[in-house]
Amino acid sequence: MNINTDYSQLERTNPIQRDKNLGKNEFFKILSAQLQYQDPMKGGDNTEFVAQMAQFSSLEQMQNLNQSFEKLMYSQNAQYGTSLVGKKVNVLNGENIVNGEVEKVRLNGSNVSIVIDNKEYPVENVLEIENIKPTLEAGSEVDEQQDK
Repeated sequence: MNINTDYSQLERTNPIQRDKNLGKNEFFKILSAQLQYQDPMKGGDNTEFVAQMAQFSSLEQMQNLNQSFEKLMYSQNAQYGTSLVGKKVNVLNGENIVNGEVEKVRLNGSNVSIVIDNKEYPVENVLEIENIKPTLEAGSEVDEQQDK
């Protein structure tokens, strides 16, 4: 019998991408399967069961903490973005640097963007911030107290 070991002719397809992290639903499925198929004559190991419940509780608290951190980061980015309105900034756009005055902040779902010349840029890409100095119009009066 001749076995072909040339795999180059096989059509390659993208493997299904699965989340490698187990969530609480998967944990409950495993736990319920363990309880369902345990030997009734042996009984369960209480310490192991308590340890699994503690792991589940820790997992749930870490997920809640992660969600809180994501909300905090979004809030900080939104606040940071609003502090940039009216200021001149340099923003990284791919390999280019764009500079201009921040006109407004746009909140899209979990993304915070600043708008310069009607184009959006992620607030995380800001490289440099500069205050815009007010200019006096020709013929306007300057307060004498400020000069002294």
